[in-house]
Amino acid sequence: MRFLKITSVPVLLILAAASAVATEVGTPFVALPPYNPGVGGVTHSVELGNKARDFDFGGNVPFINPASGVADFATINVWDSTAKQAVTLRSRQISPAGVPARVFKTGAYTAVGYVRGDGIVEGKLRTMINSFPIPARRHFVWDLSFRLGGGNLAAPWVFTPKGVAPATLWQLKTSGLPPALVMAVDSDPSDGRRLLLNFDARLDPAKPAIRLGDVAGIDPAADTSVRIEAFLDERPVSAGGKGFLRISVNDRLIVDRWGPVLQTVASWPYHWSLAMYLYANTSPLDFDRFSYWRRARLLVR
Repeated sequence: MRFLKITSVPVLLILAAASAVATEVGTPFVALPPYNPGVGGVTHSVELGNKARDFDFGGNVPFINPASGVADFATINVWDSTAKQAVTLRSRQISPAGVPARVFKTGAYTAVGYVRGDGIVEGKLRTMINSFPIPARRHFVWDLSFRLGGGNLAAPWVFTPKGVAPATLWQLKTSGLPPALVMAVDSDPSDGRRLLLNFDARLDPAKPAIRLGDVAGIDPAADTSVRIEAFLDERPVSAGGKGFLRISVNDRLIVDRWGPVLQTVASWPYHWSLAMYLYANTSPLDFDRFSYWRRARLLVR
């Protein structure tokens, strides 16, 4: 068994790499109309199109929910290769096939990727599928499993020097603010054939994100399992907050910390995204970048 190398541990991070992660999972979260998720102690009315919305985007789940007749994604941000422009597709516009060559099902995976030559989508190179908003001050678990590569499962990940084409794979974000929590990947500077998986938080939008932890030695062609468990609270513990964040990678605990998870200035509920968001790139690349999701579901505890 090959153990992952953990390359950074910040202050306030409790590292327990030798500890097994709890196997208790949770119940699938479903949003039902009328839907009024809260943030900062204030509820907001979110239109679901009079449909129940699931939060399971894994490879074994069709794009069109057979119970509702529409996709459970809220939106997809993607490049339209026919119109040669960026588009945002709403759930009712998403077809059973997804988006040709960019968001599709293949084998046991949901593919989300950037295709070589595609242009700018909302300022950077990206393909991103976004959930409907979720309520704050709840105990959630994201159960994720992914691999990385090119435009199909057999195509390898194109390695580039660190910083050339890093990619956000998952994020938790609200409107008008940078993401509160990010999972991203870049080349591993210690191993030219492996990747570095990192988790960053940005509780103060006016300040740079802080690194919560890194995991080196990620093989892009192998499935990597990630469990993100959190009580989504913006309040500090001293003010009655119950926030905590635990992150494990391949059943090894990487992050275990108490305190706020969300931003205090948020005025709209958060959503989460699966992505190939190339945040360092504003010019088209000559290679593909894809994330392939075997599991990508939100559970409530």
